[in-house]
Amino acid sequence: MNIVEHLLVIGSEEASELSRMFSRINRFGLDAVHPRTEMVAGKQLVEEMNEILAVISLLEDRGVTFEGIGEPTAIGAAKKKMIDEMEISLKANTLVLPDDEEEEEAGTEETEGEEEEESTEEDETEEDETEEESTEEDETEEDETEDEEEEL
Repeated sequence: MNIVEHLLVIGSEEASELSRMFSRINRFGLDAVHPRTEMVAGKQLVEEMNEILAVISLLEDRGVTFEGIGEPTAIGAAKKKMIDEMEISLKANTLVLPDDEEEEEAGTEETEGEEEEESTEEDETEEDETEEESTEEDETEEDETEDEEEEL
């Protein structure tokens, strides 16, 4: 294995560690302290990011070129892709925005078209009514089940 191949392996390992840190922060938060190392998760994340940058730099020192890395146009395209994917997740209800972000999102929707907002509000009202009805039915069924159990 030559030095470039070795650096590529290190880059792969560092990318895995970066991925693990993202997951840990998602589970425990940026301010979580690792019980063994006593490092703050956010600080560990920065360390892993710097190690990835170091691998890139060492590869560049060895003549490996990465055209377009860090280029604003490329970053903008990557951000757009991520935002588009988040919108798909929002529509699929697999991503939930905090209340303050929902208000901001609603504000941008108004500029796109008030008709969409009105139909969304109508849909939400219908959903709320349906939820209330099903909740009432569930409560009635639970009460009936409890009464039957008491009789036995």
